[in-house]
Amino acid sequence: NSFNQNSRVFDFGNIDDNSENVILNNFETTSTVGWWVRERPSYKGLTANYFDASAWTHVVVTVKGTTMKIYKNGALAGTNTNGHEPNVLTRTQHWLGRSVEGSSDGYFDGSIAYLRMWHGEELQQSDVSDLYSYHDPSVESASFCTTIPDSTSHDSESDCSICAAGKYAHNSGSTDCHVCGKGKYLTDASINPTLHDDETDCTDCDAGMYLADDGTDSTLHDDASDCSVCASGRYSPGASAETCTDCELGKYLAGSQTNPALHDSESKCIICEAGKYQEQAAAPLCTSCIAGKFLPDDGVEASNHDDSSDCTDCESGKFSGSSWQACSNCSAGKYLVNSTTTTETQACIICDAGKYSGEASLACTDCAAGKFSSSISEVCTDCDAGKYSMVAASASCIDCDAGKFGGVASLTCGNCGAGKYSWISSESCTNCSAGKYSAIISANCTSCAAGQFSGAASAECAICAAGKYLSSSDTSIESDACTGCSAGRYNAAPATSSEDDCLICSSGQYSGFAKEKCLSCPAGTHLDRADTDDESVACASCRAGTFSGEAYPHCVDCPAGTIIINRAVGNASLACDSCTMGQFSAPASTKCSFCVPGTHIVVGAVGDEPTVCESCETGLFSGANALMCETCDEGKYIKNSGTGDKDKACAHFYVYYWKDYLLNTIVTLSILATIYVIQKFYKKWKGRYIKQRTDEEMGIGFRAGMELEFEMAKMKERLTLVHGSSFRKSSAKNLSKAEERKEQWAMLYNKWVKAKEKRPG
Repeated sequence: NSFNQNSRVFDFGNIDDNSENVILNNFETTSTVGWWVRERPSYKGLTANYFDASAWTHVVVTVKGTTMKIYKNGALAGTNTNGHEPNVLTRTQHWLGRSVEGSSDGYFDGSIAYLRMWHGEELQQSDVSDLYSYHDPSVESASFCTTIPDSTSHDSESDCSICAAGKYAHNSGSTDCHVCGKGKYLTDASINPTLHDDETDCTDCDAGMYLADDGTDSTLHDDASDCSVCASGRYSPGASAETCTDCELGKYLAGSQTNPALHDSESKCIICEAGKYQEQAAAPLCTSCIAGKFLPDDGVEASNHDDSSDCTDCESGKFSGSSWQACSNCSAGKYLVNSTTTTETQACIICDAGKYSGEASLACTDCAAGKFSSSISEVCTDCDAGKYSMVAASASCIDCDAGKFGGVASLTCGNCGAGKYSWISSESCTNCSAGKYSAIISANCTSCAAGQFSGAASAECAICAAGKYLSSSDTSIESDACTGCSAGRYNAAPATSSEDDCLICSSGQYSGFAKEKCLSCPAGTHLDRADTDDESVACASCRAGTFSGEAYPHCVDCPAGTIIINRAVGNASLACDSCTMGQFSAPASTKCSFCVPGTHIVVGAVGDEPTVCESCETGLFSGANALMCETCDEGKYIKNSGTGDKDKACAHFYVYYWKDYLLNTIVTLSILATIYVIQKFYKKWKGRYIKQRTDEEMGIGFRAGMELEFEMAKMKERLTLVHGSSFRKSSAKNLSKAEERKEQWAMLYNKWVKAKEKRPG
């Protein structure tokens, strides 16, 4: 080729107004090659380095929308994204080597080896590279022209050859056969000329196949196998396709290049399924939306899948993996931390205990006070009755302490009031049963102490008053709980618990029903009846001659020898007055008496008359009120002891001496004989039976013997007094012996006592 100003390699457009043209120029002045789309009056396109002179240059130009590209020798030489998009050109003639405007523009001075045009398909870099690297082996690389030798002649029909397979000649006198056009082939191999005489003899490649060669190489058109199945992502809807059409954006065709039926119509291009898109034509597969995005349309509308922007970000709180139709929610009780993962385990984290979340949550929320959550909670749970949580975000509820209570969803526990109790985790407080009590905040009720009582729900126990005792502790009514001590008894202490605590009134005291103390009969009275609180009934006046102090159970007799002077005192020395000398009185006497004539009062003796007054001894006399008996004068004897007149009581001794002496002698001898007999009998009896008598009887015998001998000695002394001096010596001797015998008897008695004490049992 050579350069010329504005020389056009081709110019396709409207010759009438030159308003729309597609132009390839070689600019000599600028040393560039230009590729333009013209919309009058402007040109838009791009340029590249000029064609080298005297060399073949492989040029490919493409336009898609407003994007234009130019390739030189298989390599991209320039790109313009702001060009014109050409309209459909309807002319049937276009120009090669010149401008549609005629001779005003320069002609292209060079050769065009071949020119191919693609409609509806933009060649990619790989396609351009493949085209550039292809070489037809039947054509010498040095030249496209072949010199016919001078000796060749065409003087016979036999010099005409049947076109080879893949070729045809539709005019007579053809010097060459034409290769079947794009998308066609002819299999007859120079056998039947009728199969080569028209272009219609070329067979169309089936739908779903293509044959791109434009007739430069017959070997690419000589067999059906020269038709290639469309590549993945492409289709050819009709026969004789020179190229396959790309599936539009948003669709894909995954069929392999072995089955044309999978590529024979646009319907074989499938809209991407949900979660995928395709923003490049002729795609064998759709591209998955990245994790964290989704595409809901499931093969319905291609425009919803033709760009990566059709993949929508997951909403807040949701996640997705690659190629998901919809985003998934984090389940309740979890929150989102990674929206671009395929599993909930990776995308969502479990809320901590004490928190909760609904579906599709970005964060967890604290449980309110009175509620709790353990883990994976959609909502918080109210604390059970008897439990509480006083702070937010509680993982569990706390048991109410014993003595407290709580309802459902409690923030704190209430205190049980007095008279009530509760155990741990109680919903409410329970009343203490009768007979028990409690203070506030009590874990249990305490039994009333002995002698105390209470009704149900009591804060404290009551006590039975003094004079009563507890008979029933499980009531709050005092009259039902306490029973009074019976009459004649008392209870001074309160809070007693048994009838045994009611004590019998002390001697001389009395009480009525339910009394805390007994009353004493006043001095001068004695207790007559203890079971009454009426003094007039309980106490009786002391009888004559008796006295009493306060609380005397009975009246006390004034002792013998005294008379009552004040019965309302408790001391005999104050109540009784001694009789005057020579007088006597029996116990409980109201007056003193004198001994009768002929008797005298025994000094130191007390009692009634028989024991106090003693007859005057022989030879003595006394009158009324006599303190002692008197003796007759010397030479006289007693003749009347019962008078106080000495002249009447005494007579001269000589008149009656011998009679009196004889009588006294007889009496004395009789007494002595009696004493002798008794002594003999006693000694004999003592020796015979002493071994058979018990220790007790021996003791009694010792004492009796001792007293008997002593009394006999006293009798002898009295005889001496009666008979005068003749008996005094013997009487004194007898008395002395009696004293010795008495001591002997005492010694025997003491030995017996000691022996008895030592004896076992």
